[in-house]
Amino acid sequence: MKGKIILAALLSHVLLWAFNAHGQSSATLTCLEVQGNSLSISWYTSPNPATFVTNHIYASDAAGNFTEISQSTNLSGAFLYPGANALTNSCCVYIQTEDNIGGTPTFSSSETFCSTFLTANASVSPPGFVDLQWNAPTSNAAWLAAVNAEVWLEYPSGVWNKIQTLPGASSSYNYEVTVCGEQLNFQIRYSGLPNCDFASNVAGGIFNDQTAPAIPSITSVTVNPATGLAELNWNVNSSGDTDGYIVYACNGSTVNLIDTVFGINNTLFSDLLSSPSSGPECYLLSAIDTCYSGTPPSPNTSPTGSVCNCTIFLSPSTYTLCDSTINFSWSSYSGWNAGVNYYVLMYSSDGINFVPVDTTDGNTLQGTHEFTTISSGINYYGVVAYSNSGATSASNIQTINISYPTPPALNYLTSVSVNSTKAIEITVRTQPTLVPHKYILQRKNLYAPFNWENHMDITQSANNIVFTDTDVNSDDIIYDYRVIVQNPCGYFLDTTNTGRNIRLRGANNSELLLNSLNWSKYEDWENGVQEYEVLRSVDGAVEVQASTGSASYLSFSEDLEPFLSSKGQFCYRIRAYSEPISYFPNETFTSYSNKKCLDQEPLIWIPNAMMIHGENDLFYPVISFADTSQYTMNIFSRWGDYVFETNKLSEKWDGKMNGGDYVHENAYVYYITVKNGVGVLYERRGTITVLKN
Repeated sequence: MKGKIILAALLSHVLLWAFNAHGQSSATLTCLEVQGNSLSISWYTSPNPATFVTNHIYASDAAGNFTEISQSTNLSGAFLYPGANALTNSCCVYIQTEDNIGGTPTFSSSETFCSTFLTANASVSPPGFVDLQWNAPTSNAAWLAAVNAEVWLEYPSGVWNKIQTLPGASSSYNYEVTVCGEQLNFQIRYSGLPNCDFASNVAGGIFNDQTAPAIPSITSVTVNPATGLAELNWNVNSSGDTDGYIVYACNGSTVNLIDTVFGINNTLFSDLLSSPSSGPECYLLSAIDTCYSGTPPSPNTSPTGSVCNCTIFLSPSTYTLCDSTINFSWSSYSGWNAGVNYYVLMYSSDGINFVPVDTTDGNTLQGTHEFTTISSGINYYGVVAYSNSGATSASNIQTINISYPTPPALNYLTSVSVNSTKAIEITVRTQPTLVPHKYILQRKNLYAPFNWENHMDITQSANNIVFTDTDVNSDDIIYDYRVIVQNPCGYFLDTTNTGRNIRLRGANNSELLLNSLNWSKYEDWENGVQEYEVLRSVDGAVEVQASTGSASYLSFSEDLEPFLSSKGQFCYRIRAYSEPISYFPNETFTSYSNKKCLDQEPLIWIPNAMMIHGENDLFYPVISFADTSQYTMNIFSRWGDYVFETNKLSEKWDGKMNGGDYVHENAYVYYITVKNGVGVLYERRGTITVLKN
């Protein structure tokens, strides 16, 4: 808006200059500002340089008669008029511009503006207000529409603050007094002008607050769960001079003052004498300010609200063992203008952490806790009301003692391990109970698209619960297990951590004489795996450690050259060791994988020639990874004649015919059989060339 006024003034100035270049000069009043009893007058002139003579400044007296008070040849200037009597009346001013056109004095007058004269008087009705009255500087509607009339207050002395912004045509304002017998000064200033604010005289006096504060707005009465006491909460009062709040207790039709809370920002009262666990506690609230009035003098005090605000009383309830519900009833919350939107029944097993268990509408005062499991011992209940405006109120807390057999305090799945029969054993560390609890084993296939399924269960009281799952394919499938603990009433109390078996896979490479292994991680000990150990047995012998590594160690390759004399039957298992677990800091748990056996094919090296009476004068095979007790070698002539036979690897053919004379130089046929470590027969056929030295 201010930018528009400045632009309008500049355009007006340009148009006037264009006109005055060929016509008469003109002056415009830019500011009237009361300074004490004097009046500061500012203007600018759009002159015709060829004819301009001077500006004549006229001002009115108290009777409205205008007289010339000064002359000025300044085109843009200011004049302080000490005879304006601006503290007692409004002084009006206009400027008459004189030109000499063709030797004849010619005059043009500016628009007339009047100083703003402000009066400040104590209001009679209603009391406790200052009645401000003033005149507008002009009757020009366009000028008044372009500005704002600002009301300024000086309090304390020397500190001015704008307290209201009004339309420019306004001429009155009622200010509510919030101080007690203090000097208050007021001034009207017109903002949005390009040159200055048209400022009135300063009017004031000593005024007293005689108005009671607004009725305080109670947000809720509630029961503090930590103290068990009734608490009254309210909003900071809208009356800025509020000094405190008076708290009343409602008892039927009787209302008694019980305390005063001082300070406008103190909006909480805890009733130390309340007993909301015995019935509803009801309250009203009023506000007081810092000023005294009346005879005898007393603080200005607001009325109270018309309706007492009452806490919710949750009635006692009982529980029958093994029931799956508990029913409750409570009193209604009263006092909210917007009413109760809904109630929420809350439950806690520790008296601190509450969860909702039922929700009813604002007219229903009964609720039910339906459950599948509930803690033995003291259980806690409360009700919270929600208003349509978003406020809340909590009831008293009621307790119910649930007498269940004491459940095990600890349930931890310590191991999922494959045993010697390829079944999977699941071990849970728990605690003995007076009455046996049911432990339900749940399983899911890591690679199959289904969720947890109940697999088997044991009803027992022991330190260790061991499940043996025989319905498994531990060589190929990874399973997840967990155990759910159920009490004698059928309520689920706890779910253990998850355990996952180790799956070992492997392959042999006869050409490279290697056995290669890889395995899945064990899951899910609290702090993970400490190390993996590779166990190996050869030809059914006792397992020994073949290798070990950290938690990231998930593969192993073994050179088989040291085992060439074996039957070639290698069996492996992985054993995982846990990191310390917080429940069992001094124990280490283990888990075994499935057994993976890798059978090497027999390695048979056979020469293709021999020389009687030479360096290579004996014929025999070199065999590894085989059961040599199942060995045979037969040699025939090219025509099928039997030459040599043995079933002992240590016996070698020296080139003689059935132990008699040496055979002739020629090619002979051999047939060798041997079995591997698991009894599979392997055959070799070929020819051997016999030479003589």
